[in-house]
Amino acid sequence: MRRYAETIPGREQLAVEAYADAIEVIVRVLAENAGIDPITTLLDVVAKQTNTNSDYIGIDLSTGTPSDMVKLGILEPEGIVKQAIIGATEVAISILRIDDVLWAKQEMQMPDMPDDEM
Repeated sequence: MRRYAETIPGREQLAVEAYADAIEVIVRVLAENAGIDPITTLLDVVAKQTNTNSDYIGIDLSTGTPSDMVKLGILEPEGIVKQAIIGATEVAISILRIDDVLWAKQEMQMPDMPDDEM
């Protein structure tokens, strides 16, 4: 996603990068829960994905190394993953809309200016 973000101009690029950050949390949490250094693991996984040009590289939690998940037989149904991502995106959008509504309802106020004693 980070490579894709580089192709997008403007604010949309920031949104795609933030989405990439959110997806990387999955790798860090899995590593942390397995007792593996999350930062090193994330860097290793990203490096191997880049070097092999494979989207199927993940963490082998028994060894702590990046491995091809297809070869290990670790698969998740596409429908479940797709629905989870769609649901999370809809929740984020709803929260942002609620925030926009709350900000729109606030009255504009002038900030208190300090008294100048000269």
